[in-house]
Amino acid sequence: MAGAQPDSMITAKNGIEPDGGNRKELRRTLLKERRKVQLDVPDVVGRLAACAAHWLDGQDCMRVGFYRPVRGEPDLTDVFSRWVKAAPGRSLCVPVVDDLERKSMHYALWTPQAVRAGAYGIEEPAFDAPVVPQVIFVPCVGVTRQGYRLGNGGGFFDRWLAEQSRRGRRPVTVAAAFDCLVTDRFVPEDHDEPLDWILTESGCRRAFSSKKPQR
Repeated sequence: MAGAQPDSMITAKNGIEPDGGNRKELRRTLLKERRKVQLDVPDVVGRLAACAAHWLDGQDCMRVGFYRPVRGEPDLTDVFSRWVKAAPGRSLCVPVVDDLERKSMHYALWTPQAVRAGAYGIEEPAFDAPVVPQVIFVPCVGVTRQGYRLGNGGGFFDRWLAEQSRRGRRPVTVAAAFDCLVTDRFVPEDHDEPLDWILTESGCRRAFSSKKPQR
């Protein structure tokens, strides 16, 4: 696969040392760090986008899932817009919330010309055409070197990914983060699903392991 880097590429930087047992506090700390790195390093999103484009160019896929950025998530829309235009038959899709109480979601085809505000005010397709992507880029508040993601706390994506695994149609998953958000300061919970790749401004590399560490 394109874009693999040496094992030393991803490190937790900038002295992040929150309490690993307190996910709320850890989430607050990493959200601040995500904002800070974008202020301190103006080209960090551009570097992340370049790494995403390089990795994606090496993949054999036609349907990519991504996200509409909120809360300071890096905006990689231009990368995916260029990718979908580069070859006929390619398509993009984004998450659509089905049920807030049950925390269920699916992916639907996306074009920038037909969108609306969905759950939590996040942009979604105006016309719901459900699909299962072959590759998904997933935003992270934090991510471990094993590929376990700390998200916004809703659990929508983990439930969806677990269901795809049960059905034998799990896509390739890529955690979209920054180097400073790669941390081992939290232990995955039983429902957490490991992602396959970790994308940062330093490159895109495979997660170290798909096995959960011992508690």
